[in-house]
Amino acid sequence: MNQNIMQMAQLLKGKNPQQLVMQLLQSQQINDPVISQLVQYAQTGDTNSLVNLASTVMKNNGLDFNNEFQSFMQLLQ
Repeated sequence: MNQNIMQMAQLLKGKNPQQLVMQLLQSQQINDPVISQLVQYAQTGDTNSLVNLASTVMKNNGLDFNNEFQSFMQLLQ
C-alpha cells in the first residue's frame, strides 16, 4: 500500500490534485456507490460530506482519517 501512496504522490507533484483525482475517477467506469458519492460531493463542493464519508470509510477499516490525511500531506511536500 505504501508503494501506491508514493506513486500517487509522484503523480500529484506539480499538478492540481483535485483535477487529477477527478479525471482519474471519471475516466474509470466505477460502479461503486461510495466512489460515486465521493465524486458527487467533490463536484458540488460539499467538502463536509466528503470528509465525513471518507472518515467513516477509514474508521470502518481501522484507520484514523486525521492521521492518514496528515501522512498523505507530508508525502506531497
